[in-house]
Amino acid sequence: MHQTIKAWILLAVCFCLAGCGGGTPKYPNLSAADREIVAEIEKLGGEVTVEKSGQGDGEIVVEVDLSINPDKPDVTDAALDHVAKLTTLKRLFLTGAAITDGGLAKLSPLTELVTLDISGTKISDAGLIHLKDMKKLENLIARRAAVTNWGEAALKKSLPDVRVTIP
Repeated sequence: MHQTIKAWILLAVCFCLAGCGGGTPKYPNLSAADREIVAEIEKLGGEVTVEKSGQGDGEIVVEVDLSINPDKPDVTDAALDHVAKLTTLKRLFLTGAAITDGGLAKLSPLTELVTLDISGTKISDAGLIHLKDMKKLENLIARRAAVTNWGEAALKKSLPDVRVTIP
């Protein structure tokens, strides 16, 4: 009988050493680096969307929503350091975030970006220069930001097909 108890204890210990306590990561098919970035974004109250990468079972982050609401802390330029590492990102929502023209410069690695919402931010015409190399950008939503028709026209010199939504 003691042998049976010892066997069960040994089995339980082996089970725990194999992963008990740690559990399965929230996004098991993301790279470890991307899981760390996602964790930082979620600490800020952000939400992410992942999709299959097209390469095996891997997944990539394709959308980040850091839009501000009363239940989320302020999102500032510093948060964009994390976001900029997600180079597969296609959609980024920053509505109401406390980001500036300088913060927008941090997003230059996001060359896959298709939609960017900077509504209600401090972004001005001057900040749009940082988007000029985002050749896949199709939609820029800038309601209640300091972006004017002049800024839109300047951006369209580099990105003629981008749709800009301003007041």
